[in-house]
Amino acid sequence: MKVHDWISKKIVKKVLMVIVCLVIALLSIFVVAKYTTNPESYKNTIQSIDEKKATVMGVTATAAAVSTGLAAIPGDATTPIANQIMDISSYLLIVVCALVLEKSLLTVLGFLAFKILVPFACVLFAISIFTKRSLLKVLGIKFVVFAFVIATIIPFSLKISDMIYETNETMLTELTEKTKEIEKSKKEEKESKKWWEIFTDKIEKGASDASEKAKQILNSFIDTMALFIIAYCAIPVIVFLVVIWFVKFLFNITIPVPLKGKMQGLNKIEKENLCKEN
Repeated sequence: MKVHDWISKKIVKKVLMVIVCLVIALLSIFVVAKYTTNPESYKNTIQSIDEKKATVMGVTATAAAVSTGLAAIPGDATTPIANQIMDISSYLLIVVCALVLEKSLLTVLGFLAFKILVPFACVLFAISIFTKRSLLKVLGIKFVVFAFVIATIIPFSLKISDMIYETNETMLTELTEKTKEIEKSKKEEKESKKWWEIFTDKIEKGASDASEKAKQILNSFIDTMALFIIAYCAIPVIVFLVVIWFVKFLFNITIPVPLKGKMQGLNKIEKENLCKEN
């Protein structure tokens, strides 16, 4: 009877653990996933992405206006620089694509993490309870960790990107002022001059050497483009790789076992070989 009771309790315990796994899987699918796939859950993150996208588009518009103004200055001194500014502004499209992709992946990765990976991990845990296969349990743990990583990686990387952006935001002041100047020039458009002609006159009056002024503007655009590409293209990739490496590092950690504990249950030859290795 005692043996029978012990077996019964053991079976009941396993059944309860399986039920717990199934409950966690259901909660992940119908509760957590409902939150992580709702765009309203990422309201602040999406707002930040939209603001950065609008800033990039504004810089692109400024590049087109400045390039037109420089090309209109008499002589060929500023024409090559105007062409370079237009070429540089085309790279900002990469930043816009990266921001749109990150915005789209917010809910997609939440769906993948809590509607697929976590429930699948729970199934592996449930199977390992009865089969006693440690491999399934380890795989389940890895799936759960990976699910949480991909669900939080984009908000985390965007937070770091925003910190870098805010630190270097002062370099955008000059370009922002140019945008306002162009808009003002449009409003001041006269019948005798178009807005870009007014802007050209301001550039010529603002610096004795148009070529030197154009080089300064080009440097500003290069700095701005570098800031956007580093903050919103390179940083998310670097953060993802670092997190994946750290998770892999944690799973590869081996806990040292005392030699005495290792030698228990080994025959004489195995003990001798183990001693040689140590």
